[in-house]
Amino acid sequence: MKQESPETGNNAVVVLPVLNEADYIVDALYDLRGGNAGVPIWVMDGGSTDGTLELLHDLAAADALLQVIHNPGRLQSYAINLAAYLAQNAGYDVLVRADGHCRYPTGFVNAMVILQTHLKADSVTVPLIATKVGYNRWQLANGDLQRNWLGNGGAQHRNLGRSTWVDHGHHAAFLLSRFMELGGYDTDLSACEDVDYDLRQRAAGGRIWLASNWPVVYMPRTSPRTTWLQMLRNGMARTQVAKKNHRPLNRRQLLPVLACSALIAAPFGLLWWPVAVPAVSYLMLVFALSVQIGRKGGIGHSLRIAALAITAHMGFSAGVLRGFSRRLIRGVQI
Repeated sequence: MKQESPETGNNAVVVLPVLNEADYIVDALYDLRGGNAGVPIWVMDGGSTDGTLELLHDLAAADALLQVIHNPGRLQSYAINLAAYLAQNAGYDVLVRADGHCRYPTGFVNAMVILQTHLKADSVTVPLIATKVGYNRWQLANGDLQRNWLGNGGAQHRNLGRSTWVDHGHHAAFLLSRFMELGGYDTDLSACEDVDYDLRQRAAGGRIWLASNWPVVYMPRTSPRTTWLQMLRNGMARTQVAKKNHRPLNRRQLLPVLACSALIAAPFGLLWWPVAVPAVSYLMLVFALSVQIGRKGGIGHSLRIAALAITAHMGFSAGVLRGFSRRLIRGVQI
C-alpha cells in the first residue's frame, strides 16, 4: 500500500539495491529510518548468501514499512528499474536511491524529496565521501585514499563543495516520471549506469542538483583483491558508456591508463633506460602522496594506501584496455 510521508507530503519511496551487505545493511537502514518516519523502504536483494536476507527479514518484522523484494537481475541497474516500475504503478512521485554500504545523515530522505520538489530537479545528487572509520586496516587505508585526489581523481561528487547544478553526481533522488520517460538505467551495464543515465538525462534537457550539504559516507572495499575487481569492472563499464554515448574518456580516466602503460613498458628500460622514467616517476609520485595522506597512521598505513592506489589505477586501466581490445580484436560492439 502506498504511504505518504507526513514530513514532506510527497509520495516517495526509498529503494536499496543490495547483494551480500550483511556487514553494513543494519546501520544503513537505521540511518535511513532516522528522521524519516512514514517513508516506505524497499530493499531489492539480488540473491544474498552472507546472512543479509536473514537480517532484513528480522528488521522487516519490526518495521511495517520495510519491504524485501527479490531482484532476479542481481545488478543495481535492474533493481532500480524494477523498483521504479513498481513505484510508478503504485502512484509514487519520487524514488530515493540509497545503498546498503553507506551511512546517511538524519533526515536524509525527506531532505532529498524536499529538494527535488522545491527545485523541480529531475534528479538530486549528493557527495559520496569515503569513511574515516574502517572495519579493517585495508578499508581504513582505502577510505583515506578515496578522500584524496590520488584515489578520486578530483571528481566533484567525491569531494565537499558548494551546492549547484551539475552534469553528474551520486544519485539520491529521481523524479519518477522523468526516470521512466528516459527508460531508466541501462541494464546491460554492470557498473557506471549512473554516468550513462546522467549523460542521457542532460542530453534530454534534464536538470541535476548536487546537494553538497547532504554528504553520504561510503564504505569502500576491504582488501586489494576486491578493490581490483571493483575497478576492473568500473573500467570496462566506463569504456562501454563512452562508446555508447560517443563521448571520449576524460583526463581523469585516462591518467591511470597512461600510468599502466608506463609500467608495462618499464622492463624495456633494461634496453634503453629512458623508457623506464615514466614508470619510476609514477611510482615515486604514488609513494610520496601516500606518505603524505597516511602520515598520521605510520609507514604501514602509508604503504597500504600506496598498494591500494596502484591496485585501483591498474585495475581501472586493465578494464579500459580490456574494453577497447574486445572491440578491436573480436569485433564486439561495446
